[in-house]
Amino acid sequence: MRFSIYIILLFILSPAVYAQDWLVTTSADTLHGEIAIELPMERYEELTIKNDDSKQRFKAYQVIEFEHKGQKYKTVKHAGVYRIMLVDSDGYLSQFRFRADQGYEFASVFLLKTDGESLEVSNLTFKKSLAKFLEDCETVVDDLENKKYKRSDLDQIVADYNSCINEKTANKLTSETTSETSTSVSHPGIPIIESILKKIDTTSDLSAMLNDIKSKLSKGENVAGYLKSALKEQAAGQENIKEEVDQLLETIK
Repeated sequence: MRFSIYIILLFILSPAVYAQDWLVTTSADTLHGEIAIELPMERYEELTIKNDDSKQRFKAYQVIEFEHKGQKYKTVKHAGVYRIMLVDSDGYLSQFRFRADQGYEFASVFLLKTDGESLEVSNLTFKKSLAKFLEDCETVVDDLENKKYKRSDLDQIVADYNSCINEKTANKLTSETTSETSTSVSHPGIPIIESILKKIDTTSDLSAMLNDIKSKLSKGENVAGYLKSALKEQAAGQENIKEEVDQLLETIK
């Protein structure tokens, strides 16, 4: 009984246990071991990884990402320096923390969009700079200007912005798909082609030709005379589609 209690107390009082650290280099090598993040220098940052075989030192620009004590870090270029940054959240807009002025603590906040646009978050110009940076999402900007968010709500601001961008992207894709669909049925020859395709061998030259014509019609392009002549020749003798081919040719004169 005493032994069991001792084990339980040992488990409670012991420091948190993490899986082994790992890192991925710019050469696409994955290494496992014990990572130590060195104090930052003015123009570069370094880390070391130690295992049973060796101890290796890397400049930040030699590493893509790594995990240390259960937390994820990435190398991000900021103000001309490749910095080791702690990942707070990943998305179209990612949020990081980094060490400013060669300090030890990962305390300064850095935002990075997938397109490369970035912002170091300042307490002095928090609302103004953030509203400008996030201007492609009107709802988030409105909430910033209406004081719905405070400085302490940055995590929520990032999450709301990413949700806004995801929704805009989905709506754009839906709109483009709808537009393409509308275009594809606007030409009277397209339904005829679809009907003919159901009656012929899908691997035949005629099938390939009809799909080519369908693509041109859906894009509003003209069908060349040689293609129409070739279609007539390919369909010759196929009584089951002759009438529809003639109708199709009438629509693309």
